[in-house]
Amino acid sequence: MNPDFENKNKNENINHKKQKFHKISGLFFALFILIIGTVSFVTEDTHFSENENRVLAQTPRLDFDNILSGRFSKKFEKYSTDQMPWRTLWVEMKSRSDLMLGKREINEVFRGSEGFLFEKPVTPDSLSIDEKTLAINAFASRYKTIKTYFVLVPNASDILIQHLPENAPFINQKDYIDSFYSALNNSVSKINAHEALSETSDSTMFYRTDHHWTTDGAYSVFKKLAQAMNLDTSDEDYKKLCVSHDFYGTLASKTGYYKDYGDTITVYVPNSQDNQYVVNYVEEKSKSPSLYDTSKLDTKNKYEIFMRGNHPLVKIRTTAKNERSLLIIKDSYANCFIPFLTAHFSRITVVDPRYYYEDIYELIETEQVSHMLYLYNANTFFGDKFLESVLNNE
Repeated sequence: MNPDFENKNKNENINHKKQKFHKISGLFFALFILIIGTVSFVTEDTHFSENENRVLAQTPRLDFDNILSGRFSKKFEKYSTDQMPWRTLWVEMKSRSDLMLGKREINEVFRGSEGFLFEKPVTPDSLSIDEKTLAINAFASRYKTIKTYFVLVPNASDILIQHLPENAPFINQKDYIDSFYSALNNSVSKINAHEALSETSDSTMFYRTDHHWTTDGAYSVFKKLAQAMNLDTSDEDYKKLCVSHDFYGTLASKTGYYKDYGDTITVYVPNSQDNQYVVNYVEEKSKSPSLYDTSKLDTKNKYEIFMRGNHPLVKIRTTAKNERSLLIIKDSYANCFIPFLTAHFSRITVVDPRYYYEDIYELIETEQVSHMLYLYNANTFFGDKFLESVLNNE
């Protein structure tokens, strides 16, 4: 047989197989896109990613100005990425492949020593900080009779420096917090959370696999706040109760790094039975005699044992024998902190600006607020885009 003819047949067969492969691949890709598009169309948008601890992009507004300026296409691209069906699965698959390649930074999370995971610190935007400062100061000036306190909590990366991996980016949150505090109205009492967390055992202040502080960390800062508020805690006595030994938090989810043992979740149970209360989850139209929901221990995000997670508005009525009414403006760091306050205020109103869209002025009047507490972790606060809108009643 002619060698040229034989080679020609081989090349034709190869080309035919390539074409067939490309057609099949194209068919599968088109089918994949069709499935993804269909699922996206029929499922509701997810508002908040527990794995990534952030609000996800929602459907952008379609109008002429947005289209003409190009903002619509940018927002739609972000929306498509955030609302990708089975997003959590894709994120975890990517994380695990990066971990297998030996990367120390995965999805903006750093793997440190002794099993500690650290989220990448947020670099404060000076303009955003100025806007928040103006809003807080204006609010304090408007309500001069309300005693106001601010607790800005540094994250694990600022307290547990010795556990950070080599060459990990470090932002001195303490300096930023001090600078922010110095710009606040003198009528606002600033609580030094950094000092409180640094005074105690570092290994128990933060979870190793989650971005939150532990109940131990919250209690150490509560004692500082109690001094500033002149709260009588002399008779308070707690029993520490471990409710979980296998908590793997948001940072483990982001990285796919699950060590041999999980974090321990502890709650502080008062030995006295005098402190009773009713918790009203207003938007959910649900009431509970407890700030703890043990059913959450059977879910992935066990941190939601505290206050069932985040809610726009929560109203707590206690048996405390006083007329003090506390308004808390907060992020999720406050969820394990609030139980320490129930013995000292007859009314506690909790607002999470990420989800709250009602009239804050009317709420203050209705609840006859006498005290106000801002409680945030530094990363959330420095990246926050919701607080000014709530304080300005927009």
